[in-house]
Amino acid sequence: RFLFRYSREEDFTLISVDIRHSQNLKESLEQYVIGELLDGPNAYHCEKCNKKVDTVKRTCFKKLPPILAIQLKRFDYDWERETPIKFNDYFEFPRELDMEPYTVQGLAKAEGTSVIDENTTDDQTSTNTNSNDGTCYKLVGIIVHMGQANGGHYYSFIQNKNESDSSFSSNWYKFDDTDVSECKMDDDEELRSQCFGGDNPPSSFDQPAMKRQRRWWNAYILFYEKIQTGAANSIENLEKDLAQLQLYDQTQRMPISVERSVRKQNIKFLHNRLLFSSEYFIFMKRLVQNNVQHLLNTLPQAQNDKKESVTNTIEELAFICVQIATKFIFSIGWHTKKALRGQTNEWTEAISHCLRLSRKARYYLANEVLVKYPNRFQEYLIDCTSADIRNAFGRVLVALARNSRVDDEDSNRLPDQIFVEESIIFNVVRLLKKEMLDNVKMSAQYFQFFILYSSHGRYECEKLIRLNVPTFFAHMAFDDLPATSITRFNEPSKFSIILSTLIRCYDVSALCKTKQPNNELLSNPFNIYDNNPICPIPEEMINIVYKNEKFLRRLIEDSSTCEELHGLLRFLVWENPNVTCAILHEMVGSLSKLYANDLRSHLDILYLVLSVEDSWQEDRILYVLKGIPISNEKQINNENALPSTTLNKNQKNTRQTLFDIFSKLESSSEKRAYQLVKMLYLLFAKCGSALSALQTDQDIKRHWIHVVRWLRDQLEGQNHIPSNQSYYPTQGQIASNDISQGYFLERTQSAQSLLEKAWDLCSEKDYDEIGSNSDEFDEN
Repeated sequence: RFLFRYSREEDFTLISVDIRHSQNLKESLEQYVIGELLDGPNAYHCEKCNKKVDTVKRTCFKKLPPILAIQLKRFDYDWERETPIKFNDYFEFPRELDMEPYTVQGLAKAEGTSVIDENTTDDQTSTNTNSNDGTCYKLVGIIVHMGQANGGHYYSFIQNKNESDSSFSSNWYKFDDTDVSECKMDDDEELRSQCFGGDNPPSSFDQPAMKRQRRWWNAYILFYEKIQTGAANSIENLEKDLAQLQLYDQTQRMPISVERSVRKQNIKFLHNRLLFSSEYFIFMKRLVQNNVQHLLNTLPQAQNDKKESVTNTIEELAFICVQIATKFIFSIGWHTKKALRGQTNEWTEAISHCLRLSRKARYYLANEVLVKYPNRFQEYLIDCTSADIRNAFGRVLVALARNSRVDDEDSNRLPDQIFVEESIIFNVVRLLKKEMLDNVKMSAQYFQFFILYSSHGRYECEKLIRLNVPTFFAHMAFDDLPATSITRFNEPSKFSIILSTLIRCYDVSALCKTKQPNNELLSNPFNIYDNNPICPIPEEMINIVYKNEKFLRRLIEDSSTCEELHGLLRFLVWENPNVTCAILHEMVGSLSKLYANDLRSHLDILYLVLSVEDSWQEDRILYVLKGIPISNEKQINNENALPSTTLNKNQKNTRQTLFDIFSKLESSSEKRAYQLVKMLYLLFAKCGSALSALQTDQDIKRHWIHVVRWLRDQLEGQNHIPSNQSYYPTQGQIASNDISQGYFLERTQSAQSLLEKAWDLCSEKDYDEIGSNSDEFDEN
């Protein structure tokens, strides 16, 4: 019998172990180094014997690396289905691993044999034996695969050892793309649930019959670091101490270019960590705020002393504060999350104070911050996703525009110096033409800029009118393109407020006329500036606002969601019978088409229009109650006398009254009919002209008595629902029909009170004369 041993050394980067036939890493490593018998046809051909002999072939470790990487074979390929597969079987691994049983020396020791072979000398054997001094490893890193074989996601757990601590304490961190977070991998249960795979046990809230599911996240590659012995540690510490006494640099462990790149990235990382720290943000804000507060405290003394040196100091300090603030917020501050940047209005207040005190600060902000970077208007007013930043930037623009007015009017201004106020408005309006169509969701603060600017007074509104801003907005309001529709904006009320404000600054007396031609025309009380409008309304605005059917219809629709448009409606109706006809025809005609929830707001708007106390108020009331056309209709339809709309052309044969609408609703929709009753009562009770018509006109009185009796029948009849018995059992006691969810009218306290007040509008004699039979009413 011949006993020979042959060996061949190969370098390796990682070892791959099977997981399907083992439950843990120890069993897999034992299978990894187990011997394979080569006999029969697979017998090994021995060169010395020159024949085939039975041989045991095995793979084991001769020299262990400082870092040991172990791959778990979780992936395979199914050749029958031609698809990759992943094994999510349970497989555990220890935190500390002893590799000695799987080394050459360990196997020889277990078998009681020597490790000497023909390729190894005695000196080499001694060296190799000593090279494996330290076969114990500890777990320092894990790569986890989450998903299936066809796709998934990799992330890792890495142990960070604190070498400065004598106890060598360590923390585990999870690296998931750009997200780095601390984790509790020291906990055995956490390690098992995150890395071992296997079945995921159902929680206590799951149903008992629910099937267990496999964890599709599990460890894929393990990293073990060799544990140095005490002697090795002492030598290593000695080397570190002696390294500080050397008179020359240590040998570079990496190429200079790589080291330079790593150092550059580390410096950039440290720099960013400093810039985006909460301490730095607090420091910058306090730096600016404290200096601004010092300016405000010094200002009264400077105004009393009137010393030029003090004034120059204040202006210079304000200029420096604006420099610091703008460089910080536009480069860092307004590019972070709200939790870090804090309240933006604190920056706007500080900058506004400085702009008021320093001409140099205004010049710097206008030229160095805005003119040199014109895209900032779009970036911070349109594209920015944070509403508070968009609003803050708009406030800064308003403060700059208003405070720069003194500089624009200065006769000593430089020839090439821009007119800041007009330039800001021009750039903001230009955004609407270029970018607003694609950023309608961000438009609220855009229109808020114009609202804030115009709210400062008459001069600002005049400036916007002179730059043709109202005309441009009015074109938007009735544009047929869906992207520019007023209803597409995030907050239509913002757009409506500025449009209403600017239109009501015009003088529209040329479009108004009294019912009696000889009477003096009163000033429009709904004008923004009473008795002193800015300028006559231009012809282009007349064509859009007064002569366009779509604009008036959209104005009525949007008035239900924006109270500011109520004033615009009454402004247009004032002493203008033609617009009155158009608006009343549209509003009355749409009453029967509205849902109950929308009908209430629509009726409120109609009441506001009817309550306008001009010379045509009585005609409006008779128009909606009896269908009587507005007086002087021939003059109204004369285009030379007043602007006309296409609505008036089709009104004569299609007039409906409020009582006609009520007749349709009383049998089909009790709730909607009740809303109409409330509006009619409010009109008669609050409007003297309407009450006078009720008392003098028998036709109106007869219709009103029918309405009141219908309400009485609904509340006192057999089909009524008491307020303490809701149509919906879960709704509870009903306080008002306006908030109830039922279909039928309910006898609430407010409904009974309305019935009593409505009944008192007519005398008992009127009720007796007209009669109580509804059939009699129908015959009349």
